[in-house]
Amino acid sequence: MKPRHHAKPEMTVAQSTLQLQTLLIGCSDAALHAFDADYLSRCYKVKPMVAMKMLRDQREHRRERQS
Repeated sequence: MKPRHHAKPEMTVAQSTLQLQTLLIGCSDAALHAFDADYLSRCYKVKPMVAMKMLRDQREHRRERQS
């Protein structure tokens, strides 16, 4: 008898955006600098412009905190 495979429900845009935001907040400065918006948009299934804006905003936020 074959095991039943249940398809995992796809994450909503809000869930994937929240996961990406959590990653960007918790990662090191070096990782934040190394991340590529296109890569993050594919991994987290968000639009490239959304990933780029989130990445830019988090980098700016860190710069402000360091000054």
